[in-house]
Amino acid sequence: MNVYILTREPFPIGMAATNRIKNYAKGLICNGINCKVIVTHRTEPHSANRNIEACGIADDIIPFSYIPHTPRRSSRFLMRRIDDFVDGLQITKWVRKNIHKGDVIIYFEPRFSHTISIINQCHRNGGKIVRELCEYPFATRNDSPKTRVKRWLYTNLYMSRFDGFIAISQALEQYANMVKSIKASIIKVPILVEANQYEGIERYTHKKPYIFHAGTMYERKDAIVSTMKAFALASKEIGYSVDFILAGPESPHKQELDQIIADSNLTDNVHFIGSLTHEEVLRYQKGAWLTILNKHDNVQNRNGFSTKLGDVLLAGTPVITTTVGEANNWLKDGESALITEPHNIEAIAAQIIRAYNEPELLNKIAVECQNVAKENFDYRTQGKRLQEYFEHI
Repeated sequence: MNVYILTREPFPIGMAATNRIKNYAKGLICNGINCKVIVTHRTEPHSANRNIEACGIADDIIPFSYIPHTPRRSSRFLMRRIDDFVDGLQITKWVRKNIHKGDVIIYFEPRFSHTISIINQCHRNGGKIVRELCEYPFATRNDSPKTRVKRWLYTNLYMSRFDGFIAISQALEQYANMVKSIKASIIKVPILVEANQYEGIERYTHKKPYIFHAGTMYERKDAIVSTMKAFALASKEIGYSVDFILAGPESPHKQELDQIIADSNLTDNVHFIGSLTHEEVLRYQKGAWLTILNKHDNVQNRNGFSTKLGDVLLAGTPVITTTVGEANNWLKDGESALITEPHNIEAIAAQIIRAYNEPELLNKIAVECQNVAKENFDYRTQGKRLQEYFEHI
């Protein structure tokens, strides 16, 4: 049996989804399964220098290749559209040539194009295709009539054709159970971590205890504006004794964030440091005093499970989160996290103040959250479960 992960996420350098793909592959490979990542489309701007190889070995263990034989997109708009169309045609051709009886595709591709032809060709060759569900379909977009139509079409035309599903949360497991065929099976695989990834990573040192945020900075997903307002409230109470370090692409709410910072006299306490390498993120996370995952109550967060939470817990960083989503099936307030209600700036601020005033509680949470990550989210353990699942679908 060979397992192929089909994705259009940038690889091997990318965001949370790329890291999850890596952990799937590592988990399977270390359990004796041949696994390769196949990138279906060009992912990089023409002038980018991030992912430049069309094939190779990632993290010294994961083979990967781009079907278009290059990760670079054209500098011309029309050529990019043509390339996208041609790349789509090449996917089915690749499946026809490379998938054999007993092989498995993990389908990480959320778009409509060529999905049915890929599924049909995989089945003709005797392979199985499993849909990866780490987010509710089209939940990252505004819930417009157009989005709802796309979700309905995808659910009703595509989902019943898959042989199985890998769901990251209980909510998505329930969704898959509603849309799957009678024969299809489901496995729930939570967020994944590499248990020893912080070994040899030097802790970042800062002049003050700091809250660390890494990744996107959207209000809808990350509630970044609400979090900044909560930090401003808490800072007044604790005498501006804590800093807030944010890493990642510039927020679309930057103007509003800057205004909050200026109005609350936080200029010396808030630091936007831009995008970091994965190792740099680990350094900052390892040295962090606290992390805040302020999840609003919406479709995306109710069904999802923040993949960055795995790295946060594994670093032993106490986390403030809300009562929304899968994390609440693994964490307990006052034991392995600080949990509060969503849409409540004052409640988040109160938890920051609580963390500052109760260092013994914070130390206890730091130990317990690390245990939760190591005992439940290690990719080796979950890779073994996936191996057994693939052998029986």
